Amino acid sequence: MSAGKSVAALVVAVLATAGYAVASVVTRARISGRVPNLQIAAVQLVAGAMAIAPIAWVTTGPPPTHLAPVVIGALAALGLLGTGLAFLIYFTLIARVGATNASMVTYLVPVVGLTSGSVFRGEHFGANVFAGALLLIGGVWLSQKQPMTTTAAIGPPRASER
Repeated sequence: MSAGKSVAALVVAVLATAGYAVASVVTRARISGRVPNLQIAAVQLVAGAMAIAPIAWVTTGPPPTHLAPVVIGALAALGLLGTGLAFLIYFTLIARVGATNASMVTYLVPVVGLTSGSVFRGEHFGANVFAGALLLIGGVWLSQKQPMTTTAAIGPPRASER
């Protein structure tokens, strides 16, 4: 296969996207409000680690037996703050604002990534990247905008209508 045309990669990307969408809806319908968010996030991360550990072992070999303290600290920070805290916030959002609204944060990830690349790595982008970022932010804003009511469109009721 030529670059960018791997059927397996496309299938995995579609399955991941569908799984993410279904998981949010199922979490809202079946889990939110019944199990504390911290426990939901912990189970999610442990289950993911258990699922990927055998694949990692087969593809890269057994984990190292000795790690430097700085490496252990970096792993703990990434696991607890970067992933654990993010999942905790995500499950809290699902419980508070619903699955659809909570999933809107994923549209902002590319914008944050591009901004971080620009600020911390000095990356430069063309106008198309800025236009795309504006479209993403505008789409999220529009999806969260409350519809206008008839009263709001016309104005406040008259004294005779109160």
